[in-house]
This record gives sequence, structure tokens and C-alpha cells, in this order.
Amino acid sequence: MAFAETKAPVSQFSDNKKPFRISLSEIPKSLDPHSLRTSSGQYVSQQLFRNFYRLNSKNENVPELGESCKKMKSKWICTVHKNAKWSDGTSITATDFVESYKRILSKPAPRSDLLLNMRNSKSDIKNIGLKVLSDKKFEIEWEKDQLGDEFILMSPLFVPLPNGEFKKNVFSGPFQIDQISTFKIEMSRNPHYFRQQTDSLKIHWLLMDESLTAQAFEKKELDFLRRVPTALIGQMRSRPEFFDSPVLRMDALFFGPSLKDDFKFREAVTRGLDYSQMQILFNSKTRPGCAGVPLDFYEGPEICYETQKIGTFADAPKNLSYLYSSLGGEDHRRLAEWLQNQFQNLFQTKLQVRGFENKIFLDKIKSAPPALFRRGLSPENPTCYGILESFQSGHPDNLSQIQSPEFDQILAKLKVAKNPKKLCREALVYLLDQKLMIPTGRIYFSYMMQINFEGLELNLLNHMDLSKLKSVSK
Repeated sequence: MAFAETKAPVSQFSDNKKPFRISLSEIPKSLDPHSLRTSSGQYVSQQLFRNFYRLNSKNENVPELGESCKKMKSKWICTVHKNAKWSDGTSITATDFVESYKRILSKPAPRSDLLLNMRNSKSDIKNIGLKVLSDKKFEIEWEKDQLGDEFILMSPLFVPLPNGEFKKNVFSGPFQIDQISTFKIEMSRNPHYFRQQTDSLKIHWLLMDESLTAQAFEKKELDFLRRVPTALIGQMRSRPEFFDSPVLRMDALFFGPSLKDDFKFREAVTRGLDYSQMQILFNSKTRPGCAGVPLDFYEGPEICYETQKIGTFADAPKNLSYLYSSLGGEDHRRLAEWLQNQFQNLFQTKLQVRGFENKIFLDKIKSAPPALFRRGLSPENPTCYGILESFQSGHPDNLSQIQSPEFDQILAKLKVAKNPKKLCREALVYLLDQKLMIPTGRIYFSYMMQINFEGLELNLLNHMDLSKLKSVSK
């Protein structure tokens, strides 16, 4: 394991408080932020590394390592905060940002394609549109016919590293690694994090099976339960430890290629499912069958499929397959069983369901998609365009079967729109009219935190910020 039993310099803060304990389904093999792909790894990394900006819970970019960017037509001049330092006490500089962007492009790292709008990034990386102007100022020059995206200055995927190199004990965020083993990560406050309040609170990330976390929270062996099982939400909702945080995410049931040419059957399914019953199954605040985008992202009333009696449907397939990821645990299994019952009652169709470990599941729905599968789309850009871009023709993550020049045009306009709400609605209506998916509704991240802690923040992208976390007496 790449990080076994490593230690960092001891924090200057006194250790007089119990640690804040969070579970992990796996210990990351590496904490290199430019290589992370799992949500567990990103939760950890977000406490260790920061970008120019941070997205807060109000969907606003607030300064972190940076002060501001002066934006011209094809150039940005960005100023790094004068007090920003690495955990070893050295200054965070403009060179760190520039060299890190070059590293991301050369790896290539996840979503490095978002840097390809930089001048010469596709043809001559030695003369890429990046320039260090001074110790604390750098310039980004964009291709003249393309726009830059401020997302790169906020995303945890594009954080700077010292001179563009990953050093396992040098961090820019509110915490640093004290020790890491095969079953636990211990963190303490980074004494050089200049936005940090003086606090000695430590974080312990504990390797734990997902099926045991709820019980561990009740026994106070965990201080944060990062996923409340759906079956428990109803009884937990009234407790002071329970929280619902909205997430910009679209979960949906997708129809596979075998049903691509059977519009009437797909339409019958979208109309026939009992969405009110599905909502009870999910213990959800919002109704399934509705577009999973926050209402303030688009104009007009909520966009939903309407349930109606469909009568006899003689041409329904006799047998269909449905796959789901076992990463969703008991919740995904219960939905699969409910769908089996619905398809049998509505269409006399036998739905064969199978759950797979997440990596195998993703491989299967890409290489040999079943008739139906459940999948969640988590954007990295906190906009309507960000959540819909994977439906674009030719997008590597487009598993929806939509290959539409008409939709691509709507999406292109949405990307640059100053007032995107009207186009967001137009795009969502188009998607639902194709009857190629059944969204499970707006998503809320349900978690629990022991009442003797406060200050945890989650944003719409489910990024966790523990910089203001503190223990309290209650």
C-alpha cells in the first residue's frame, strides 16, 4: 500500500478533544488529488487540499488559496492569496498552479478535458496558454473561440501541488495526515492553513463495512453517518442528529439498447409505475418520476411523468434483465425487488435482477447494457449544464442512447447562457419526452452527526468541508 504508516510533523495545537470519527468503505491507495476517482478518497482529499476557490453550501465560489481573477476576453489574471502556505510552511505560489495544470494535462487526470480550452493545450503543450507573472500572479490564456470555465479554479480535481509534484506529507487544506494504515487515517489541523480557526480537533477515518455503520453510529463509535439507509430515514428524520442536504445529482432508471426501438413500451412503463409507492419506498422528500434538478435551476412548474392506468399491454416483453450496483446496499436491492413486482403486475413481464460490485456493474452497462439499469449522474460543475452534459452526443459517459443534434444545440446554448433557466427547462423536457429514462426525483443526501459536533458543511456537489468543524457541549 502506497501510504502505509506514514507520519507528518506534529501540529502546534494541543490535543485536548476526542477525534471526529467517520467511516470509509476503503482506505485510498493514494491521496494524489489528480488521480482520485472514488467518493471516499475525495472526502478525505478535500480536507487535505484546497483550490483557488471553494464552492459553499449556497452554490457560491468563495476565496480559498486565491484572492480574485481579473477576466478579460481570452485571458484571466489570477492572484494567489499572499498568506497561502503549504503545511510545511513554504509559500503557495503562482508556479504551483501553473505546473499543476501542466501535470493534469500530461497524466491525463480525471476530467483533464476541461483544461483543453487553454491555448495550445491540444497541439503544443510546451507553449500552452499558462504564464507565471509574479510569485503570486499567473495568467491563463484561452482559445479565442472558446470560453474558460471557473469550475477549474474550484474543483477538487484541479488543486495545486508544490511545483506540480505530489508530496505525500505536504498539504494546502485545513488538515494534515498524522498517520495512515490499512484500517485508519488520522488527521490533525494544519498549523499553516491561514483561514483556520485555532482548534485542536482531529479527524479519524475508520475502515468499516457499510452495513455496520448505522449500528456503529448508534453505539457512538462513529460521529458521522454519511449514508442513512433508506429504510431508516422515516424513523430518524425527527431526531436532532439527522440532516438532509440537497445534492445536484440525477439518479435514474435507464432503458438499454434492447428497448431502444420500443417507444410504446417505454412510454407505458413511465406512465404505469406507481410513483407515490416508489416515494414511500425511498422515504423521499420529492416524488420519483420528476426531473432530478433543483427547482430554482429551471423555469416553470416541476417537470414530471404523470401516472395513469394503462390497461392491458399485449406487446410487452416476456423477460427483461435489470442490473444495479451493490454499492447502493440494501436500498438498491429493495428497489429491484419492487420493480420486479411492478413489471409482473403491469405487464406480466418477468424482470430478472442482479446486483454487482460497482466496478463490474459499470463495465457491464458500458460493454453489454441490460434492458434496464439504475445509475446516478454526479456532475462536477454546479450548473444545469453540468448535470446534463453527459447526455451530449459522443460524450464518453453518455449511456442514455440519446444521439440528437437537436438536443446538442440546446445544450450548447445552455453552456454559455447568461440566464440559463429557460434553456434548462427546454433540455429537461426534451430528455423526458424521449422516454429513455425514469428519474428518481430530486436527491437529498441524508446523514447523521452526533449532537456534540457542529460546523460541517456540504455543498450541492456533495463536497465536504470540515474546516469549521468543532466540538460543542450539549
